[in-house]
Amino acid sequence: MDNPYFNHLSDDFLMIRRRLISDEAIHPNNWGDIFEHLLKCRKQRGDVSIPEPPVPLILGGYNALEGTKFHRFNEIIEWCIKYDYLTELEKMIKQNEDGFFMWGEDPDPSSDY
Repeated sequence: MDNPYFNHLSDDFLMIRRRLISDEAIHPNNWGDIFEHLLKCRKQRGDVSIPEPPVPLILGGYNALEGTKFHRFNEIIEWCIKYDYLTELEKMIKQNEDGFFMWGEDPDPSSDY
């Protein structure tokens, strides 16, 4: 897929992202559940120095443009890498039964990059 949003990502990050989600997808549609699960895992770990994960763009953020959603899901992946929650993220994506938000589904695809 020739997508300019991918041009700014490191090869290492792309490898991890592609292990989790296809290039045609912006984010899994269960990312609200993913966020809640990551909050629960963070609380169970009990390390108050770990900040909360980035909030998914749902509810009020639902109308955000595709590029904004793409960047936010990447921030969630980066947070999981940094704080060692990648296994939990991968498990939640594999349990996803809600599908994925795909490139081109945005009613206003104007670039917000």
